[in-house]
Amino acid sequence: MKANVWPNKPYPAASPSGASGRHPSKLPPRLTQALESFIPCTSHSDLPALRTAVTGVDAIACAYTTDPVLYLEGGLWLLRAAEAANVKIFIAASWTQDWTNIQYGDFELYDSILAFVDHVAAASVIRPVYLVNGTFAEWLMRPTPSSLGSEGNGEPSGSVRCEFLGTGDTKRVSWTTMDDAAAYTIELLCNNPAIREGQGGVFRFRSGEPTLREMAAVYEKVTGQEVEVVCKGSLEDGERELDAKKRETGRAGLWDRLRLSSSVAAARGLWEFKEPVLDLSYVKEPTTFEEHLRERMEEGSRCGGIGRGE
Repeated sequence: MKANVWPNKPYPAASPSGASGRHPSKLPPRLTQALESFIPCTSHSDLPALRTAVTGVDAIACAYTTDPVLYLEGGLWLLRAAEAANVKIFIAASWTQDWTNIQYGDFELYDSILAFVDHVAAASVIRPVYLVNGTFAEWLMRPTPSSLGSEGNGEPSGSVRCEFLGTGDTKRVSWTTMDDAAAYTIELLCNNPAIREGQGGVFRFRSGEPTLREMAAVYEKVTGQEVEVVCKGSLEDGERELDAKKRETGRAGLWDRLRLSSSVAAARGLWEFKEPVLDLSYVKEPTTFEEHLRERMEEGSRCGGIGRGE
């Protein structure tokens, strides 16, 4: 994705923007109509398309999905195109948990982010912006196993099963709705002095930070469905199981142990945000978890299910 930012035009819609991706049909019509341009791109390494997309822009926001290949290789391809086009403001693919707390191997999905950060700091004139917002609310408390830390039984009742290790149920879970994240991202992009001057850095924001049990209580209140919160053992149990899986399947098995790896990191407190955490409520009041769930239920009802929006 690319975005033009004009200093005298405030958040959010006054700045014209364009996008790059496989095909504009992947976007909702309302977004396609709002774009100044859309540059088709066959892959993350389609350098001619990337060069066309970044030419003449003021800022780039890389919104690649959660994928190690895109985090590292895709990010570097786009960054090199941005360098050639003399673009100074570059939001790297992020919107993640606070990876500044971890080291290589603590959570293997983020190893590619750490590698990108290290390499770019040493080998690029661009100082990227990294946005930390925890887990997207849309992935939490799903009646199907579509989010880290929760596992559903697949039944249409809407019931949810959440598993944790050690004292993971007492740890604060930072989360953000996608709408909140979009509003806060645009605010920072348009009005943060360090970002506007190309200094980059890590910026943290969130919609909320309840515990797992607090979220479960809200889910039960809103949906009337029970949430089963289950301890799967001690932190040490989880660490031993994770080490065994790593030895058994090697690096290529990271997806098979992703849920376990995230649970271990959560129980170790690695996802707790470092300070400072920005208060951007002046832009948009943070969505509460109850508000998010009620919106999700409304969408689910329109789609024929309870809170099962994709």
